[in-house]
Amino acid sequence: MGMRRDMFGPVFTSELARTGRRQRHLWVRALYCGLLLTVLWISYYSVFRNGQAPRAYYTMGEIAMFAQAFFFSFAILQLLAGLLVTMAITSGTIAEERDRRTIEYLFVTELSNQEIVLDKLAVRLLHILFLLLAAVPVLVLSMLFGGVGIGQLMELTVLTLGTV
Repeated sequence: MGMRRDMFGPVFTSELARTGRRQRHLWVRALYCGLLLTVLWISYYSVFRNGQAPRAYYTMGEIAMFAQAFFFSFAILQLLAGLLVTMAITSGTIAEERDRRTIEYLFVTELSNQEIVLDKLAVRLLHILFLLLAAVPVLVLSMLFGGVGIGQLMELTVLTLGTV
């Protein structure tokens, strides 16, 4: 057998095309964005409202406290989403091939078992990465309020990727 020059094999490209058309991934992203907006609203309500009538202005300290509350709530949501979604999306990868009765076709190709499994895993991890990257603009905007530094964002990113 010759040495492959591609980083990912044919299983990666076909799996990416097939799974990219699923509406399940769209619904997971929509649910995640809904949860993110819920966390934002709860953070706002807990910091600014506290049973009081809304004011016309807030101090910089209160705004920074809101940003910190949102960031810490978001960090918990991000880690839980990374953990739970990773398990849900990757767990049935090979079993799905058995159900579709296409695993036999994969075994008769010249691809090794390692190539098949790693390509399928890479596609699923790519979907999870896109899900988690959807929240980056909101986090960057929360930095404008103060109270959240770039170091905290980097630590959360490394921790989330390590969890996935």
